[in-house]
Amino acid sequence: MRRKFIILIMIVSSYSCFEQDKAPFLVQEVTITFSNIPLKEALRKLEQELDGLVFMYSPSSFDSERKINLSFEKTTLEALLERLFKEDDISFLERKNKILLKPKNVGNEEGL
Repeated sequence: MRRKFIILIMIVSSYSCFEQDKAPFLVQEVTITFSNIPLKEALRKLEQELDGLVFMYSPSSFDSERKINLSFEKTTLEALLERLFKEDDISFLERKNKILLKPKNVGNEEGL
């Protein structure tokens, strides 16, 4: 019984260490190409590329159907998003595995 408890402690400890080492999504580098796809599809593609990432946004915040035709190589997610939303006034707020995309004139959201 004591042996099982020690093994359980070791597993939980190693999982905690792994999670702590994970860098925030906005500073992670991405290499990706968007070939004439809607912006909402580009965001889905990023969610698939960066395991665990979830974008949260209101469809009325920006034109999610706008076609994207861009390529990025070893670019931080923050720089990539700044380029994607160059025509919009969108800010990015990261909380755990979620990135909230919102108009810059809207107050900070809590509780993500």
